[in-house]
Amino acid sequence: MKKITFILCMLFVIVTLNYALNVVVDDNRYLDANGNTRLEMVYQVPYNNLIFERSEHGFEADLDVTISLERDGEIVYEKTFTNRIITHQFDKTVSNTLYKDKMVLTLSKSIFVTKLLFKDPRQEDFSEWSKPFEILDSNAIISELELNEKVIRDTTSYFANLHRNGMLFDVAVDHVISKKNDRFVLYYELQNIATNKVNESDIIETITITKDSVAVFTKSQELKNSGANVSRLKNVDVKDLSEGMYYITLKVEDKLTGKTAEREDWFVVKGISSGKYRIFTSLESELKLIKYFTSTNSKVWNQLDDFGKANFIDKFWYTNDPTPGTEENEFFEVVKERVKVANQRYTSFFEGWDTDMGRIYIRHGQPDEIIKENTGINTKYAEKDYEIWKYRLKEQLTYVFIDIQNSKKYKIIYSDNDPKESSLPDWEQFLGEDFDSGILE
Repeated sequence: MKKITFILCMLFVIVTLNYALNVVVDDNRYLDANGNTRLEMVYQVPYNNLIFERSEHGFEADLDVTISLERDGEIVYEKTFTNRIITHQFDKTVSNTLYKDKMVLTLSKSIFVTKLLFKDPRQEDFSEWSKPFEILDSNAIISELELNEKVIRDTTSYFANLHRNGMLFDVAVDHVISKKNDRFVLYYELQNIATNKVNESDIIETITITKDSVAVFTKSQELKNSGANVSRLKNVDVKDLSEGMYYITLKVEDKLTGKTAEREDWFVVKGISSGKYRIFTSLESELKLIKYFTSTNSKVWNQLDDFGKANFIDKFWYTNDPTPGTEENEFFEVVKERVKVANQRYTSFFEGWDTDMGRIYIRHGQPDEIIKENTGINTKYAEKDYEIWKYRLKEQLTYVFIDIQNSKKYKIIYSDNDPKESSLPDWEQFLGEDFDSGILE
């Protein structure tokens, strides 16, 4: 189930990337003492993806989070709160440091769709996450598996919601484990374990790691006297693993009853190779391209040296790789090909990728419909060619471009349903009195 979910989530990232803050969400389910399902959702966002402003407390940014539950398409629960993120170090605001937090829902029925909406009130970008909620079987033996970069003793308020029993669980939200780390920490909960008359249990845990369907690690451990419910932490060594995607399977055998249960999850061992993905030789051009997909504050960018800029670019391509366990970054390849096509089609006085048409094509690909027209003579301005681009299969987007200077450098004058683009206040005056706005439907 997790394997399928992973693939679907990666595809979802490509579809929604155009309007998204770089927020990643990881969810895991556990049983509470009453047999209800506790859904824990941990999310992270890089500091340099937010807009920080100086205040009397240091540098502050806000992240608004709306959590909602839907049933049959109707919202039955909704709550919005704001994360106030404060740092005294300016360098941190422009770094890849991750802000993390966790939300918990406890439900007893599988009739809801859980949705999260993330917004930075200082910019227009947002990110959405949704998933149908399915409860665990009340007799389940193993919870889902949580991967942590580290688990350390910490009684401070730092990442307060990520604490359990005086320990800070630094969740690997994106399931990517850096090669510079020797291990990660696996957390899970066991329940409904059979016990004898003196409340002693007897189970065997087996952890198996596979790559390309081949087992590269297997280890079993017998646990006794653990009781019917127990929280488990396991160090998983990765220092000898090559880069790539792995699946980790936990199998539990209850020797008192003969019952067995399994849980599977995935992780990626990967190092970031600086400069591996580049479309342009100029860092400034690379940033301009990246801004087609996400907001980057120019003031923040100007504070970075060349190393910091290169690291920022690497992080963007790396984070948006839909299959980080493979050699190919499909998202990068798609964008690279679209830049090539844009240069072929839309180059005039400027390179095609750096034009309005090029920008929309790079973000969305080939329009589902293109209408080419001429304004005619009944217009406030000289007769000009214009094009209407419609996207309807995946998104409901409409754009109008006009060749204002009759130079084949079309400018966007109208945009519908795209928060990253805007329409000119008097855009209809460019098209003349005879223009029928119904053609935009």
